[in-house]
Amino acid sequence: MYVANYVEGTVSEYARNEASGELTVLGTTEGGGNPHDLAISPDGASVYVADSTESGEVLEMTRNTATGLLTALTTIEAGEFTECIAVSPDGDSVYATNERSGNVSQYSRNTSTGALTVLTPATIATGLTPEGIAVSPDSGSVYVANHESGSVSQYSR
Repeated sequence: MYVANYVEGTVSEYARNEASGELTVLGTTEGGGNPHDLAISPDGASVYVADSTESGEVLEMTRNTATGLLTALTTIEAGEFTECIAVSPDGDSVYATNERSGNVSQYSRNTSTGALTVLTPATIATGLTPEGIAVSPDSGSVYVANHESGSVSQYSR
């Protein structure tokens, strides 16, 4: 289990006892300036962190599937105040909402390495103040909750 610690700029790592549900602290990893949200790839090998800073970025991390520990790899540009992030269930794409920019950043994901590549176009317009994001179970649609406009934007993949 992982928790984005917005104020501290870290990601906390926990192991969960399957029988009791008890959590054990594994450690803490640097998570950018203001980590706001995170998503784990379907294969469990990668973790992506939405860093909600003025410049906005997505942090790419590898996850040791045996221990659960994270290793930071790189950052990739997103829009201003990147709020939420989602990985498609097929593991091929990653999407991040950019609150101030009023758009969604979109990336293709290398399913072997977890590396992200900015798609063309790099962003897609949303309603006002996009925050929450989800990809449908069949990976066919992306939904964005727009806080200020009180709407949901829907996109086909």
